[in-house]
Amino acid sequence: MRIDRVASTALFFSLVLNPLQSSATENVSVAVQWLERMMDAARHLNYQGTFVYMRNGDMDSMRVLHKYDERGEQERLVSLNGDGRQVIRNNDHVVCLLAKGQQLVLDNQRRANSRLTAFPPIRGAELSRLGQHYQFEVSAEDRVAGRVAKIISIQPKDEYRYGYRLWIDRENGLLLKSNILDKNGNIMEQLMFTSMELVDSIPDQMFKIADSIVAASEAKKERPGVRSDKEIQWKVAGIPKGFTTKNHTHHQLSNGSLVQHVVMSDGLAAVSVFIEKSSANVESTPTGAAQSGILSTYTSIVNNFKVLAVGEVPMKTVQIIANSVNMSETTQPGPK
Repeated sequence: MRIDRVASTALFFSLVLNPLQSSATENVSVAVQWLERMMDAARHLNYQGTFVYMRNGDMDSMRVLHKYDERGEQERLVSLNGDGRQVIRNNDHVVCLLAKGQQLVLDNQRRANSRLTAFPPIRGAELSRLGQHYQFEVSAEDRVAGRVAKIISIQPKDEYRYGYRLWIDRENGLLLKSNILDKNGNIMEQLMFTSMELVDSIPDQMFKIADSIVAASEAKKERPGVRSDKEIQWKVAGIPKGFTTKNHTHHQLSNGSLVQHVVMSDGLAAVSVFIEKSSANVESTPTGAAQSGILSTYTSIVNNFKVLAVGEVPMKTVQIIANSVNMSETTQPGPK
């Protein structure tokens, strides 16, 4: 529940390290095997537990229920503090229930990633590229929530990415604890399970959403955009090394606005770029930077279009990407 991307995995680092005596390439390979195991476990196991999540000096305690069967994934996150907000996910469909019955609907899991499944799939071809921009280290074991965990350290080689330290359950592969670090090694976001239990099954009733909320969320879903004969073609050039375009889609919002969505990633970190025709006077459209924990956003105006870059990366990265967007207008043969 990044999720996005849900939505977005962070905690303490062991004081005693015992790096594997292997080459950098071997470290990348072994670390990625642990990451793949972690992502597979987070998706395919039935589990429940409680974790604490810390960001910007605030701490929240969360309860998680996760189920996987032939229909796919179901997940429910419930805040144990404050107003008891919840996030309920059925495969890629995510609904955030806020205070006083309000709801925020997210229909793309990429924008609501859970910290338990924050990394995209990492496969063979990605290994060498990841090693160009990150240094991997597989370290000594530690104990979290009464379970033995393997520590994986991921350090960026430049200032365009964050660092990670992950504690992965040695027996079942689930993420038990994590830190996300800035370039100086300061902890920006932390997550740690205080209890974790594998279960045979979880009743579907535990993931049920009221019919009225389901109807409202369906009404708010984004629709595929309809391209006009004159379509703006957008390109993102001059981006930090290692980031490439992974996806480029069009969405039509419920208010009729057409938004282009470009996803850029280096294999671990991802940045979303949203491009929308500005409905307000250009001079009155808010622009500039905003930071919330590890989430950085930067808004600029390009030819009366609003360009928003957002991602769990340093501010410098989203600023460079947003300012790298340029456009060219081409004539299409007709509506598609």
